[in-house]
Amino acid sequence: ALPVPLPTLGGVVAGVLSAKVVRTPFDVAETRAMAARSRGSSAAPGKLESGSDGGQGWAWDGSWAALREAYEEEGLLGLYRGYGANVAYKLPADAAKFLAYEALRGTGVVGALPPGVAGAAATLAASAATTPLDVVRTRVMVNSTTGSIVDAFKSIAASGDYGQLWAGLSWRIVRGILAGGIQFSVLEKTKDVVEGRR
Repeated sequence: ALPVPLPTLGGVVAGVLSAKVVRTPFDVAETRAMAARSRGSSAAPGKLESGSDGGQGWAWDGSWAALREAYEEEGLLGLYRGYGANVAYKLPADAAKFLAYEALRGTGVVGALPPGVAGAAATLAASAATTPLDVVRTRVMVNSTTGSIVDAFKSIAASGDYGQLWAGLSWRIVRGILAGGIQFSVLEKTKDVVEGRR
């Protein structure tokens, strides 16, 4: 039988909404620091000025400077730029991943698949299908003038280059296979330990 989706979907929604409240400022710092380095910006990683933070310190990669710049230019909302885009990407990505995993582990012949294989396949499929959403959320977080998810999609549509929506797909496939295999292998092993199985 197909897995009952409601408990899984409920867990995904609760997890994503709460986790992104914590993670979005870090995502903003990470994506802006990477963008600054790729552009060769004067604020790029490794080029932080010395000051009250005592020099480069732990923020040698430029992430602290990017976070501070976002706050100074846009206030608290700048730290949460892309929260909606993050949620719009992560909800379908995680829902697809966990539902696919449960289906691969619990139906028919493929029920014999080990957790690592089923997890890798589920994460691969979810990552590939949601690549356009990941591209859009990254644009929203990096560029303060991009606006909403809709604006980002409109910008790509106006350029006529729809291939942009699939930027980074090959790396996402590789990451999905490795991360999914590890994640669900550890998940099932942890469940076994907690539930007193071997």
